Amino acid sequence: MRSRKESNHRIFSDYERGFLEALIDGEGNLGILKNHAPMIAITNTSYHFLYKAGIIIGENVEIKRGTPTRVRPENHKAFYRLRIFGQKEVENILSQINLLVKRKQQDLILQALSLLREKSPDYRLRLEAIRKEMVIWNRRGVEK
Repeated sequence: MRSRKESNHRIFSDYERGFLEALIDGEGNLGILKNHAPMIAITNTSYHFLYKAGIIIGENVEIKRGTPTRVRPENHKAFYRLRIFGQKEVENILSQINLLVKRKQQDLILQALSLLREKSPDYRLRLEAIRKEMVIWNRRGVEK
């Protein structure tokens, strides 16, 4: 994986942008944690597929094996989750790609990152409002 300095300013090729757009829109989750840290998570049953994404993305990427939590886990394959942490890494990715399905979540995270840079007097309240809106947008089966 890349060094911190190199990954913060990484410019993706057209192929890499397309790969990341499809991967995040199809298998990804964009979120803002309770401590207001932005996060991208991608879940898949193929470790090698996520490893390739990790090579493209660079630093502050972790891949861990997940455990099925459904009622009958014996009927489900093991899965892996790639998570991207760090304001600069998340911003570097989201500022270069154009999501279709998760466009609203992308915009919300970019707004939150802007607030974290500015640190205006009411930034914490505004961040919490963005985080709550993100929770609504990330609910399954809810028509938005």
